[in-house]
Amino acid sequence: MVLAGDSPRRQRAALAQATVIYATPAQLRRLLLAGPGCLAGVTHVFCGGGKLDPACRAGIAGLCPNAAIREFYGASETSFIAIADAATPQGSVGRAYPGVDLQLDAAGRIGVASPYLFDGYAEPDLPPLPRAQGYLQPGDIGWLDAQGNLFLRGRESRMVTVADQNLFLEDVETVLAGAVAAPSAALALPDALRGHAVVAVVEGAPDDALAARLRRACREALGDHAAPRRVVFLPQMPLLGSDKPDLAALARLVAP
Repeated sequence: MVLAGDSPRRQRAALAQATVIYATPAQLRRLLLAGPGCLAGVTHVFCGGGKLDPACRAGIAGLCPNAAIREFYGASETSFIAIADAATPQGSVGRAYPGVDLQLDAAGRIGVASPYLFDGYAEPDLPPLPRAQGYLQPGDIGWLDAQGNLFLRGRESRMVTVADQNLFLEDVETVLAGAVAAPSAALALPDALRGHAVVAVVEGAPDDALAARLRRACREALGDHAAPRRVVFLPQMPLLGSDKPDLAALARLVAP
């Protein structure tokens, strides 16, 4: 069942017949907006395409009480890279998928060697992904613990400098997702004094109290440099087909 475009309530009704759910964290959060319910027939939930925050994991565990929730990390160009199970430490996307070899450079750039890598793009104008010594680099930064569990920091392209400190916008989005149920996203706009200024975007009516709470949550979790300079409220968040926020469209909407 392909449920893109359906309302959370309609998706919930369709999934009453499902046994496996394959979704992004954004799609799972949207599914929870339908309110209380139970999908007792679901046995597996596979989640990829972003960090699965604890609140969303807990919500899906309640919605699908008989399901094993397996977070994975991968890309269209690589297929599966790492997959988590019940023994995976919190915050990790798991250990290397069978047949996959991971190599991280000094900066934490993830390199992947496996039989599942793509040969190239069909579109001739798309540049190839970089390779280092045979390892494809999908553009993410992370680290491995002593047991080989992979932890993601974020996309290299979404690491910005704010007041001389590196900041991954995905970390800001994790804090926002834990503090507000509505769809949200973080952007960074150029700032002459601090390098970049963080802007939070939230779907919903303007709410000064919520904006202050979001700034405080980011400051307490990540530091002063991560607190959004502005919190922009939109009637509807522009979304991609994966239900992730359309960051390019948001940048055009919030640019001064």
